[in-house]
Amino acid sequence: MRAFKITIFLFAIASTINGCAKGYYLPSGGYRPKDPSFKLAEEPCQSTIESSFDTNALYFMDLERDGIEYDSDLFIFYRFFDDGRCQTIAGRGSFPTIEEQNNSNAGIIGYYCVEGEKIQIEIFVREGRGDYKHYWGEVKGDSIHLNEYSRPGLILVNKFWPLQANIWLYKVNDPSRVFLYSKPSW
Repeated sequence: MRAFKITIFLFAIASTINGCAKGYYLPSGGYRPKDPSFKLAEEPCQSTIESSFDTNALYFMDLERDGIEYDSDLFIFYRFFDDGRCQTIAGRGSFPTIEEQNNSNAGIIGYYCVEGEKIQIEIFVREGRGDYKHYWGEVKGDSIHLNEYSRPGLILVNKFWPLQANIWLYKVNDPSRVFLYSKPSW
């Protein structure tokens, strides 16, 4: 009887912890917020793209941050849609296939805004029980230089407090490897 009570107790705790999660996994490997609250979606930005920013490209994320080189077998790509939505595609091994590049149910989702050379990105990540990350940066030629910022509640004089810096996204300049046709499904 005692083992049964302990099992019920542990099940109740596990259910409570899982119920507190802000996100959920899709069968295709994507991660989505239960109740989306993207700040960039609430106040749609009228992107003014006067730079070389390209919504028909994949941007490869440099995985060396703060002097730490991460697993070279891992890749992360950013995809930007014309309507202000964005998606990350992550995996191991080889370059993502055409199906992986166009699977809008995979990866992590978010929103972005471009004003001239300035870019702002907000994505929902799997950290903890799910949280929003904010990035601000600049489009520099065929690259994007980003700084990662803290939660929006810590705004100081209309600026986010920086946590980490030097995130680089590089445009994949090989048209034979990139074929984008899908639209976002969120």
